[in-house]
Amino acid sequence: MQEKFLQNISPGQEPASNTSGDVTESIRNSQIYLPRTSVQGSVLSENENKSGEVTKLQRSQLASFIQRKKNDSSGIYNTHGIIQRQPAPVPIPPLRTVTPVITQRYRPTGSITRQEFDRYVKTNFGVADVHTGTQQEQEQRSTRLNIPTVTIPNWQRWDPGTASDDYTSIINGIENMADALGAIPTIRTITFFKVFYNPDAAGTGIPDTSIGATFGAGSLTIFEAFSGSTYPAIGINTASGAPTAPANRERDIAHTITHELGHGVAEAAMASQNNQTFVEFRAAVGWIGTPEVLYDIGQPTVRAAIATQTQPPSQHRITPARWYDNTVSEQPMSRYAIDGGPSEDFAESIAAYINNPSVLQQRSPARYTFIRNNINTWRTRMRATMPARVRPPVGDFPIPEGDRSMA
Repeated sequence: MQEKFLQNISPGQEPASNTSGDVTESIRNSQIYLPRTSVQGSVLSENENKSGEVTKLQRSQLASFIQRKKNDSSGIYNTHGIIQRQPAPVPIPPLRTVTPVITQRYRPTGSITRQEFDRYVKTNFGVADVHTGTQQEQEQRSTRLNIPTVTIPNWQRWDPGTASDDYTSIINGIENMADALGAIPTIRTITFFKVFYNPDAAGTGIPDTSIGATFGAGSLTIFEAFSGSTYPAIGINTASGAPTAPANRERDIAHTITHELGHGVAEAAMASQNNQTFVEFRAAVGWIGTPEVLYDIGQPTVRAAIATQTQPPSQHRITPARWYDNTVSEQPMSRYAIDGGPSEDFAESIAAYINNPSVLQQRSPARYTFIRNNINTWRTRMRATMPARVRPPVGDFPIPEGDRSMA
C-alpha cells in the first residue's frame, strides 16, 4: 500500500491545510517521512481519507507525536523536527592494560673500548659530551681572576686509550652512587686531561699530581692520577682506621669518582635547601670558626659550645695528625677531609655512605645520620637513575667486594 507524507509541522503548530489535495507531494517537499502506522496506529492510504485531506484530529495527533519524539532521549529527531535514522552504536572494545617494558642493563666488566664507554654514559647517565681535552682548553680552565692568562709548558695529551679497564672503573663509580642513592648529580660533560694545574702569580701552570678528578656545574674532569687520591679509612677507632694502600686500582678509581660526584650532591643539596646545607653540616659534624676548624662533635662539651656559639675545649680539636686517633669519638673518613675543610669532608662522607656505609656509621654517626636524614630532599635536584645489575660470574660464586648494605 502506498505510504503518505505529511507536511512539516513546528512544535505547537497545526499543519497548514493542503488545498491542492496532494498531501503526498507536499510532504515530500518538507522532507518528513512518517511510517504509515506511526500516528497511533492510523493508516493513511489511498483507501482512507478519500478527499485527500488530513483531518483536524490527525493533524493534532501528528503535532503531538512529533513533539514527543523531539523530547525523546533516543535522538532520532534533529532540531528541525526531521526524523533521522541513526547508525547502530559501535561497541567500544575494553581497555587493554599495557605493561611497560623495563630494559634491565648490566654493568660492563673488564676492558671496554672508548666508543663503548661514550655510548654507555650518554645512554644511561644523560652525559651530553665526552672528549679528550686540548692544551688551549686546559689553559682557559686554569685561568683565575687577577692573574695573567695561564700558560702550560710541556703540556701533554692524555686519556685512558682506545680500550681500558679504567673506563669500566669510572662507570662503576657512577653506578655505585645510582645503586646507593637512586640518583646521580647531573653530568653534562666528561673531559680527560693528563694532570691538574694550579697557576702561580705569573700565570704559569704548576702540575699537581695529587688531584685525580674534579667536578663542578655538571662537568666531570678526570686526570691520569685519578687513583689513590684520598686514601679513605677502612675501619673504626683503631690503627686499622689509618690510611692504607688501595685494595686495587679499580676500586680506588671508583671511590675517586664517587667522591667527586659527592661535590655534585653538595650542589644539589644547596639548591634544594636554599644554600643552608653547609651551615647545617658544619654544626652537625663540628666545623667551627673562621678559618674553620674541626672539633670532635661526639664530646658533650663541644656540642654545648656550638650551641652557645663559644669556643670548644682545645683538646677536642681534630687535626690532620690525629684524624684517626682512637680518643676521637667522631672520626672523619680521611685526612683529606680535614685538609680540605667542610667541602671535602662532605664529599668524603658521601663517598663512604655509598661505598662503606657501615664504616661511616661506626666512625661518625653524626655524618651518617646527617646524610640519611637529608638525602630524600637532595634527590629532588638530582637525576633519578635506575642502577645496573652486576652480571653474575660463570661457574664460580661471586666474591663480595666492599660494603654495599645500608644499615
